[in-house]
Amino acid sequence: FPSDGKFSSVAAAALVAMLHHVEENPHDVLCSMEELIAKVNFLTDDEKLDKSTNYYLERDNIDPNWRSIEKLCCENIHAEIPQCMKIRKNKKKCDSGVVFELLPGGRHVATELRKSCNHQHGPLRQLASKYVSAEYGHVTMGVDFREGGGGKVSLHKMCNMLDEIKVPFVVRELKISVRI
Repeated sequence: FPSDGKFSSVAAAALVAMLHHVEENPHDVLCSMEELIAKVNFLTDDEKLDKSTNYYLERDNIDPNWRSIEKLCCENIHAEIPQCMKIRKNKKKCDSGVVFELLPGGRHVATELRKSCNHQHGPLRQLASKYVSAEYGHVTMGVDFREGGGGKVSLHKMCNMLDEIKVPFVVRELKISVRI
């Protein structure tokens, strides 16, 4: 687990970084790409965005951490997540000419993320090899990856519900057959 106040996900760190930026600069809601990268690296335990700004601006860049920030700039209708940030061009604001704006949907998600980052997390979404503490009765719920139609339909809704009600679970293929 990440340290208190830190995130393991670049996307989560980016949303909280944008929220901090908006709160610190209420009259300047646009955050430069350079500033966002610095804030994300500060909010993660290790520097996840450790390359130059120009690297991330390249068209053929497939860095998974940077791509997670780009995905925040699109609506995810399958997971029922609104567009969280907007990417804009503004050559006057910064050297890269790229700035980000936090949208209302992103503000809501960032507020929830910031609340949760200082709490002791239970082993909710876990790997199969993780030990489940006595607090959870040493029990983990196994969820088949095809449940609810799979990841493209509503598996994520079930996982989010299990997170909300604090049920430890693992998602994997469950080899179960019904015999009559």
